[in-house]
Amino acid sequence: MKKVILGILTLLLSAVIISFLLKEILQTKPFSNRRNNSLCKTEKFGRAEFFSGIIVKKYLDRKNHSNRTIKFKNNNDIKESILFALDSSGAYDFLIEGDSIVKNKGELRVRIYRDSVLNEFNIDYGCKH
Repeated sequence: MKKVILGILTLLLSAVIISFLLKEILQTKPFSNRRNNSLCKTEKFGRAEFFSGIIVKKYLDRKNHSNRTIKFKNNNDIKESILFALDSSGAYDFLIEGDSIVKNKGELRVRIYRDSVLNEFNIDYGCKH
């Protein structure tokens, strides 16, 4: 009986130590820098994107990692964007079909027009410069 209890205590202590070490390793600078670099790269691509049009559909694209996706009509073309995939500004949640949207190249600001009222959002990917 003592061996069983000792074995269980050793196992629990080992699990606690391993959990602590994993936490420390994952919070070290190289891992957090890698995440931030990824977010900053996404921000760079977001800044480079330009589009304007009328929202015809918004959905989670199950074939593309369930990214938040919009389809919009510009002239006679239907285009698609995943600009909002990692964004935390609330713009995607605000959007509804029929809204007009403008995103200028070089900016992270998105202008959404609904019933002639302008709503602006600053896309936020969480990049720490």
